[in-house]
Amino acid sequence: MPVTGRNFSDAVQHTEVPIQESLILYNDSEISDLAVKCFKKLMQFMGEIQPENKTTQADCLNHILLLGQEKEILRDEIYCQVIKQSTNNSIRSSCTFGWRMLNLITGFFPCSDILHPYVMHHLQEISQDNDHPYQEMAAVCMDNLQRSMIFGGRRNIPSQVEMEALLTGKTSQRMIIQLPGGAEFPVKIRSFSVVVDVVTELCENMGIVEFAEVKEFSILAKRLQ
Repeated sequence: MPVTGRNFSDAVQHTEVPIQESLILYNDSEISDLAVKCFKKLMQFMGEIQPENKTTQADCLNHILLLGQEKEILRDEIYCQVIKQSTNNSIRSSCTFGWRMLNLITGFFPCSDILHPYVMHHLQEISQDNDHPYQEMAAVCMDNLQRSMIFGGRRNIPSQVEMEALLTGKTSQRMIIQLPGGAEFPVKIRSFSVVVDVVTELCENMGIVEFAEVKEFSILAKRLQ
């Protein structure tokens, strides 16, 4: 119990009611208000409270991603909120959507260097727990976050197709890459970092595994018509 009087052991557990203040202490009241509104959108996305004015899950998802993209100061808050609502959540459907949200934000924008070791520790513990229902998802989130910390996350909001894939629980797909000369190369990609996945897998097939060497490769994409 810190001097602020806030019990942080409760702050990182699932709640059935919206928060009345941001999880992170901000001096800016406007940022705090945005954090509270973000939490409501998260609860709506997870199906824990009724959406307002015919708001869809995709709308809530877009709102949270845009907020994290435009307000970098709120990224750690968003991470904490999603982890809070997916921790000790007894409602399976709600918890699943919480993990799907965490899967997306870890691949969309990184957290701060200060929060990073705590998020990684949280994910690592779950990824090593064979009895945890989201063990595999935690491992995917770890991989996403590491990539985001290195490459800086994504620039654009996911497409409608990616949104639908996320909502149905799909985290990767097979894609055929056409190489110069007409050769085809099948590669397993995540919807968050296509270029990184393709370059990495191509390099591995050429025996190139050192990160410094992999970074020397790039992809030229040609869109027909």
